[in-house]
Amino acid sequence: HPGVMKIYPRPSSSPFLYHLCELIEGQTLRQWMRDNPKPALEQVRDITFSIVRAIRAFRRMGMVHRDLKPENIMVKPGGQAVVIDFGTVQIDSLNEMVSSTIEPIPVGSVGYLAPEYWQGQLGQHRSDIFSLGVIVYEMLTAELPYQESLMETNNPRNAEHWRYQSLLQKRKDLPVWLDLTLKKACQTTPTKRYQALSEFEAD
Repeated sequence: HPGVMKIYPRPSSSPFLYHLCELIEGQTLRQWMRDNPKPALEQVRDITFSIVRAIRAFRRMGMVHRDLKPENIMVKPGGQAVVIDFGTVQIDSLNEMVSSTIEPIPVGSVGYLAPEYWQGQLGQHRSDIFSLGVIVYEMLTAELPYQESLMETNNPRNAEHWRYQSLLQKRKDLPVWLDLTLKKACQTTPTKRYQALSEFEAD
């Protein structure tokens, strides 16, 4: 998929274990946000749709990325987003191998991890939707939708402590419908979140 970093096969004669990654020209989404501290909604929408298409490719293969964050998304010069870093990807077909899929602590980056990870649950496609919602919120405001003091505890297991901060508190120029969209994407309870990427994309 053009939105997913390619992995090339290593030479069969090599005695070493490694993988070769596609070289992606551009910058990380983190750097893009630094260069665009108050982007237009149209810019954010285009990048978001590009990320959605990439995440959908994972979903169709029965995978959850589990570590979506600005550092793991490259933005090409033309605005195409490419998802990288597959070190924490969860594969549905391997879930039977419990010892290899359940970690003593959540994998991924604090601030972008869905609350269910902190409760010891396996990832699901709605978990990646949560992470995407956080990323879009941050693209628009340069802040996270939840209090950073909660994230700094490194143990935000109780979902009742999560309080979504309205997008309009950060940028009054943005429409209410966008705030409602991101609030639903960032719902702490998975069943209250968007059930499909297409729903999030449409809203």
